[in-house]
Amino acid sequence: MHGSPLSLQIDGPSETNSSHAFLSWAPLEHRHLHKIMAFTTATTNLSQTERIFDHIENPTLFIYNVMIKAYVKKGSYKKAIFLFDELHVHGSWPDNYTYPFVFKAVERLGELDLGERIHGFVIKSGLLFDSYVCNSVMDMYGGLRYVQS
Repeated sequence: MHGSPLSLQIDGPSETNSSHAFLSWAPLEHRHLHKIMAFTTATTNLSQTERIFDHIENPTLFIYNVMIKAYVKKGSYKKAIFLFDELHVHGSWPDNYTYPFVFKAVERLGELDLGERIHGFVIKSGLLFDSYVCNSVMDMYGGLRYVQS
């Protein structure tokens, strides 16, 4: 559920030290949102970042990637896959930065069928020969013990 853009207001030095800032619903450009999201994923739990993401009207691929990466790094693999699927629903096509995190989530979930489906997206997108994507596909299959000689 994406709503209106956000602005960030910091209520004083103690607020910046605790990494909690007050968010108000006023315009904030996308180019600033990914920085705020990256900061909140590194310094707090994901609830603050999710709150920001949920209020972005039209998230860019970059913003989706920040969120997918955050979910994978925090062990929320199903949420990462959900966002990957949402990305397709909104008509965006993942890039070579998206797939390595998605394949890591698939491997951690132990979902071979899902991995094969996403591998199909990689083939259709023409990114299979990107070294990062190719390595993440091989890592996923290896982690799922599905490597053939």
